[in-house]
Amino acid sequence: MSQLNDETLRKVCCTVIRTRHTSLYLTFELCQILAQIQATAQMSQRNLAVTKAQIQQKEKDRRILQLTIAEIGELPRSEDIKLYKGVGKM
Repeated sequence: MSQLNDETLRKVCCTVIRTRHTSLYLTFELCQILAQIQATAQMSQRNLAVTKAQIQQKEKDRRILQLTIAEIGELPRSEDIKLYKGVGKM
């Protein structure tokens, strides 16, 4: 997790107080906790986006495999038909 220096945290604290228009007094310690929570939330959002992209890729791979299995299953059972397995790029 990225560490914020004291000056940055003081700016964040002042910004929070001004933008919220509340009479809530935030101590420096509360500002540190708030900054840590915000950093954790941002990191979690990034991780969630990566996970969603991985799920989409796996779903795409699954659909391709299902299609391949269906097409191979439609071929007549005969010794004359030869199937080859892809080995990737050469």
